[in-house]
Amino acid sequence: AFRPKNASAIRALEETLDPADFARIQQASMGKILEKAIDAPGKGTGRITDIFKPENLKSALDAYGDDTLEAMFGSETKYEKFNGGRSW
Repeated sequence: AFRPKNASAIRALEETLDPADFARIQQASMGKILEKAIDAPGKGTGRITDIFKPENLKSALDAYGDDTLEAMFGSETKYEKFNGGRSW
């Protein structure tokens, strides 16, 4: 369900599912975004700045689009909130 430009399907899913089930989907979806922002060198010996790539996070968020992010996570967590007003 959590795919780029898929806001209407996400909204329909939220209306259909129990809130606890939808919360699990939200957690899995957040994990999916964060996986794209991490470039682990393999053995955990890298610095956080070598592992976390803000540009990858921005790219992942941009790919999903504001509408999809808002449908999945609500207006409190959509792109502008992730971005914190910074331009990356």
